[in-house]
Amino acid sequence: MAERETYSGSSTGPIDGPDLLDQYAARVKTLFDASVLPLTSVGGTGNAVTATLDPPLDGGGLVNGMKFTITWGAANSGAVTLAINGGSAVPVVDADGAALGASALASGRRSLIEYLSGSFRILSSAGGAGAGAGPAYQAFTSSGTWTKPSGYDDDTVVMVEIWGAGGSGSRPSGGSGGGGGGGSYAARLFRIGDLPSSVTVTIGSGGSPPATNSPGNAGGGTSFGALLSAFGGGGGQGLIAGAFALQGGSGAGELAAGVAPASANGSLGSAAVGGAIGGGGSGQNAGTLHGGGGGASASTVGSAVFGGAGGSHGSGGSGGVSKYGGNGGNAVGAAGSAPGGGGSGGTSGTAAGAGARGECRVTIFG
Repeated sequence: MAERETYSGSSTGPIDGPDLLDQYAARVKTLFDASVLPLTSVGGTGNAVTATLDPPLDGGGLVNGMKFTITWGAANSGAVTLAINGGSAVPVVDADGAALGASALASGRRSLIEYLSGSFRILSSAGGAGAGAGPAYQAFTSSGTWTKPSGYDDDTVVMVEIWGAGGSGSRPSGGSGGGGGGGSYAARLFRIGDLPSSVTVTIGSGGSPPATNSPGNAGGGTSFGALLSAFGGGGGQGLIAGAFALQGGSGAGELAAGVAPASANGSLGSAAVGGAIGGGGSGQNAGTLHGGGGGASASTVGSAVFGGAGGSHGSGGSGGVSKYGGNGGNAVGAAGSAPGGGGSGGTSGTAAGAGARGECRVTIFG
C-alpha cells in the first residue's frame, strides 16, 4: 500500500530530499492523470485527426481514465483515429466502443473523450446514439445564474471550469511594490441530470489598486453554487522593512486563497506564503497544475498552467505567463489579464495594477 502521509513544515525531520521529491512527483502525476486536458491545434483530416497537448504527456504516455476536450476540425466519412503530439494514431469510438459512422463528427463540434483500453471513447452524446439538444457553451464574466437547459439525456456530461480573481500589486511610499498573485483554477464534470434547475454563479472581483503606502488587495473567489469553488490570489507587499519589503502576493491554491506575505511566513520566495496545495509562493511558479503563480519579488515572478499568473514587480520586469488562465500584469502598474491574472506592483509615483476578474465556463457535451 502506498504511503498516505503528506510531508509539510510540521513533519518530524529529518525528511530526505528524494523522499519529498518522490512524493511530490507522484501526487502531481496523479493530478495530471485525473485532469481534463484541452487538446489544441487540431488538424489532419476528418478521419485521421491530429492534435497538440501542452504540456505533453510524460514517459508513461496515455493512461486509462485520462480525459481530454477537443473541438473537431472536420466531419468524418468513416472510422476515426486521433494522434496526439505526433504519437501513434489511436481509434476514436462512441461511448459504447463502436467505430464512428460517417458524419458522427462535425467541424466546430466539441467533445469530451476518455482513453480506455487502447481507444478514445466519446463520452458526450454527440459521439453516439441518442444525441440530445447538441453541444452548448456559456461563459460568465460577471455574477449571474446558470439555468439548466431542457432536451438533454440525464447522462449528458457537463464540464464546469472556474477561475478565482487575481490580487493587485502593492504601492509603497518609497521604492517599488510586489506584484499580485494569480487566482486558482478548478474544474468538475457532472451528469446534467444531477444538476439543479439553476445554479448561482459568483465571479470574484480582481483586487483593486491600493492607496499609497498600502499592500495590494486580494482577489475574490469564484463559485458555481456550492458545487465548485476557486480562490483568489494574494495582494502584493511593499511596506515591511528588510527582506520582505519587495515580496509579491502568493498565488491561490486548491484549498486556500493566496495571501500577502508577512515576516511570519518564511523567507523571500518561500513556498510558505503560497495558498494551500499548489499556490505559488512570493515570486514562485504554481506548485500544481491548478494553482496560481506568485506575484513578483524583484525580478522573479510566478507562472502557471491553468491558474492565473503573478504580476510583475514595481521596479519593472515581465509578468508571469499562464497557459490557460490570465497572464500577470507586464509593466509597472499594469493590470492582470482575465481570468485570474495578478496586477503589477506600483511605486510612490505610480499606482499599482489591479488584479483580473475571475470567470466561469460551462460546456455541455450534448
